Amino acid sequence: REPVFWTNVVGLVLELGYIYVFMKFVPTTDKPEAQKAAGAVTVATTALLAVVKYLSMGDPARLSSLMGTAAAAVCICMYGAPMSVLATVVKTRNVAPLPIGLISMGAVNTALWVWYGTCFTPADMSIVVPNALGLVLSAGQIA
Repeated sequence: REPVFWTNVVGLVLELGYIYVFMKFVPTTDKPEAQKAAGAVTVATTALLAVVKYLSMGDPARLSSLMGTAAAAVCICMYGAPMSVLATVVKTRNVAPLPIGLISMGAVNTALWVWYGTCFTPADMSIVVPNALGLVLSAGQIA
């Protein structure tokens, strides 16, 4: 499990860099909304981690299981997030609101995790299932 941990540490550092650059260059008229959204995600994630820690009741195996479930839920939500503009895309018949680059990289990321989960671990379903769902969501958004 150590490679999964370090991969996620690198991902977290890259994500924080992305958020920093995004907040630096977002137009000033949109900055309050972007800050509110970033704050809401931070609060929700912190609350989720606190609940998971509380529910584990000091049992490392239970903590690992609950953390994996929480991570799977966040993963599925993250890959499905661009679907929030789907109604606008269908109504206007314009795909410009969809971040195709982000969706494409998400598809590559989920495909690599599915490959890792099936080939390098003994079919670790906690890695394969959420990423397979993310791959389906990403493919649906690209199509």
